[in-house]
Amino acid sequence: VVTIANVYEESLGTKLTRLVLGNASKINAEVTEISGLKQAMALEYLDVQGMTKINSLDLSNHQYFKTLKAMGSGVSSVSFAKGAPVERLELPATMRVLSLTQLPYLTADNIVLENVANLQNINISACPNLSNDFDFIYDWYTKKTSSDTTCSLIMDAVDWQNVDVEKFIELAKIANLSLKGK
Repeated sequence: VVTIANVYEESLGTKLTRLVLGNASKINAEVTEISGLKQAMALEYLDVQGMTKINSLDLSNHQYFKTLKAMGSGVSSVSFAKGAPVERLELPATMRVLSLTQLPYLTADNIVLENVANLQNINISACPNLSNDFDFIYDWYTKKTSSDTTCSLIMDAVDWQNVDVEKFIELAKIANLSLKGK
């Protein structure tokens, strides 16, 4: 366990904006959690690359968060603060569910998945730059390893002008499909 709980002081708050714990070229199977992460509310950048025992990250208190580097880690779930200025996500092959809500600056070009084929469920809500770029969804659909009956795709604010009708018809095979747009 890595403890950063002391980065927060009641009267001063916290100034920690960048936390690098991982290393892309080294595996760390010792650290299982980051204690005190919730208190680092000014955090903008987190690197947990190669940390195979960290399974989830709760960044829902981090209103300033911008970048997560988690390639080669054990992270299978991550939550972000609604409205956070998230700009870049580098996610590991262990990700099965990608749930993104109210992330106005995140674009599909800045979501890097170590293995997009492992994703089973995608839920995108109130992320205008993602809802307007269906290429990310098509890429996932063509590479996914799970059957259509076990997958889920939920999106709102879809810009239908950018949707290829033939590709859209393919998506209709997904068991849990909900696409709402304008």
